[in-house]
Amino acid sequence: MSVAVIIATFGDRAVWDPLAERALASVRAQTCQPDEVSRVHGNSLHEARNEAIRASSTSHCIVLDADDEIHPEYIALMITGDGDVRIPAVQLYYEAKSRVLPPFVIRPGVSLQNRNHVPIGAMFRRDAFDKVGGFKDWPIFEDWWLWCEMWLAGYQNFQTIPEAIYKVHSRLGSRNSQVQYAAQMVREVRALFERAEGKCATSA
Repeated sequence: MSVAVIIATFGDRAVWDPLAERALASVRAQTCQPDEVSRVHGNSLHEARNEAIRASSTSHCIVLDADDEIHPEYIALMITGDGDVRIPAVQLYYEAKSRVLPPFVIRPGVSLQNRNHVPIGAMFRRDAFDKVGGFKDWPIFEDWWLWCEMWLAGYQNFQTIPEAIYKVHSRLGSRNSQVQYAAQMVREVRALFERAEGKCATSA
């Protein structure tokens, strides 16, 4: 097994470069170092991520948001699993309140059709990424769409690695705070599953 860590950004580099450096520091602190590390900046987030992943030569990838971090044992724990997608626990750090929550797993066992329980920092198989064509252009939750497409493409071994901790920095004004897109995304995901179910019924 080989692992690439991808840190991608777009927009104002004066904002993102210091945050990306903090993310990179958490990668350099890993007890098990990745085989490749890619820091890219592009015109859009999904394009930057896709470009970096396609340029990698590893069997597995981890996409680390530039404003997040991974705990030192993260990669060492992730590589012990065998899932197509390996799901970490999440530790939320609210920067505005200087408050840190204990690590937790986001509702394990919930259907992807109803809610995204897989954080962006999950480890995934590169061939699954290639099969579905990578990240799509969504305002938010583009990772949710990616996990759904992988699941529907047959990569359904979603394994929780609760000891691996992904640290999410919750910042005011971040993309994921744009709740006006959330209801639309739920509708789109459910329609995606309905189309897939319709194809299965037709082929049967």
